Amino acid sequence: MADALAELWDAVYRVPQVLGMGDHWPLAPHEAQALGKATDNLIRSIPRGRRSALAKQIMRLLPWISFAATVYIITYPRVVVSQYAGNAKGVRAGANGPGVHDQAPAGAARGVATWADPAAVARLGGTFFS
Repeated sequence: MADALAELWDAVYRVPQVLGMGDHWPLAPHEAQALGKATDNLIRSIPRGRRSALAKQIMRLLPWISFAATVYIITYPRVVVSQYAGNAKGVRAGANGPGVHDQAPAGAARGVATWADPAAVARLGGTFFS
């Protein structure tokens, strides 16, 4: 189970890289293994009788978490591109001070990978939510 959890943590930590937040996000193999083992130990610390109830709760919530993460992953790159495009056109903040268009967003200079970008999906090792 620890190996499967390590793979899950590895995939989770690749998402920020795919979103253009930098190449420093993916885990080293020993980090993924450490997180997998720690997560496995945490799960094993729960009494057996409560594990199945917890698993049912998690399985009930997982589609909602997956949905929210998918919407974010698809929407975030578009927001960044819109902000960058507004900055390029000279859009400025109103009377309330600096706005989001006063500086280029993180990742804008090197391009923003979208979820549909084949290179981004390849870096994740396939689709994240399949």
